[in-house]
Amino acid sequence: MFDDKDIGFISTFITDSLEGEGEGEGEGEGEGEGEGVASLLNSLNKRIPISDASYWILKKNNIISDYYCLKYRYQTSATGVFFLEHATEEYWNVEKPDTHCLTCLNNLQKVINREVPCYEIHEHIGILQAIKVDLPDSLTESRVVYSFQFSITEQKLKPSDKQVLKCLLPVFFHAVRQLGRSTGNQCLLSKREIAVLEWIKQGKSTWDISQVLSITERTVNFHVKNIFKKLGVVSRAQAVAVAIDLGVIKSFVLRDKVEFVE
Repeated sequence: MFDDKDIGFISTFITDSLEGEGEGEGEGEGEGEGEGVASLLNSLNKRIPISDASYWILKKNNIISDYYCLKYRYQTSATGVFFLEHATEEYWNVEKPDTHCLTCLNNLQKVINREVPCYEIHEHIGILQAIKVDLPDSLTESRVVYSFQFSITEQKLKPSDKQVLKCLLPVFFHAVRQLGRSTGNQCLLSKREIAVLEWIKQGKSTWDISQVLSITERTVNFHVKNIFKKLGVVSRAQAVAVAIDLGVIKSFVLRDKVEFVE
């Protein structure tokens, strides 16, 4: 059970997070959202001793595509303030998962392909892991899995601290979900791949695209192959349709807006 101090902290934390979300509207998508998560961690660290935290957003666009993973790692500075240490984008590779430990990996593997939504919390020495699986899209079979991993200084942990943290996890998942919506689809494709796809949308051939972007036809085909794999499609028409649906490219044709990438 929570005492009055716990209830007061939880209430203040949630209120501050909602106010911060409102103030963050209009900020740059990547930087604003990333700072929002760091702010939550700094607020949490006033009560619960956390040395570092990481979260992953695993996404797949349909049942045949591979999971694409956005990884974010936060650490504290010399002054004890959380900051985003690094962010990476890569395909999910169970051989090189970069998890805290094998236990975290096993927990994630058990739920990653579930057909129903779930919310699980696991704890072991020095680690608290929370996993959320969203309901698969009924039409596209697209899936999103979120995993939060906190490194906790056990020696400083109070008996009720873990319960307080568990109570606040939905606030973190909400912040992460917003980040996934704002950046995830764009991160699926590189700038070069988006440029190639924009010209495919306009009906250009492989040779045409190679001339416009000053690359070889072989390189164009290499990018097209990667686009197919990332979007889980088998044709250029499908790639354009899926990319438009995901918001990666616009639905209309506007030649002067196509981005050139050196």
